[in-house]
Amino acid sequence: MKTLNAKSWFLCFFIFLFGCSSIGEERNKNMSHVYGELLQKINSQERISQFFNSEEGAFLPMAEWLLDFDYKEGKKKLYLTLLNVSESAQTDYMVSINNDTIQIKEGASSFSNSIVTKDLKYALDNIQPKKYTLQYKGLSLELDLTDIDQKSKYSMLADGSYVIVSNERAKIDEGV
Repeated sequence: MKTLNAKSWFLCFFIFLFGCSSIGEERNKNMSHVYGELLQKINSQERISQFFNSEEGAFLPMAEWLLDFDYKEGKKKLYLTLLNVSESAQTDYMVSINNDTIQIKEGASSFSNSIVTKDLKYALDNIQPKKYTLQYKGLSLELDLTDIDQKSKYSMLADGSYVIVSNERAKIDEGV
């Protein structure tokens, strides 16, 4: 009888543990919190010099740029590049999506006397083509990923507006 009680107690305990784990999994499925993965750190000066030395280079307000964003609908990936970030050993950024809000927050940071700035490129996976609110440095930008041209790059400026840089070459109208 004691063996039967021990077996039934063990069985009940196992069912309880299984139930708890499935509840936790269900809760995690319902949470729509996605974190961005830091892909690379690029020296900002390299990006600027490559842009101006290319055939497609043109004058753009580089000093006012905060970030570039690029959405690949087929891969469901959103790439965010924080521009000209003065990086110190303690600076940390967190890129996350909760519901329809993309937040970029600077974590704990310390004084940095470095004149070298970096571009920090993040990737967010499994991003659906819908409308989001992008929040960065106290600014808020409505980002409609349902209407993004695949041939263009988008950049957010310091005033909260954005510019579109197209990869297509302009065709000159040769007719008079």
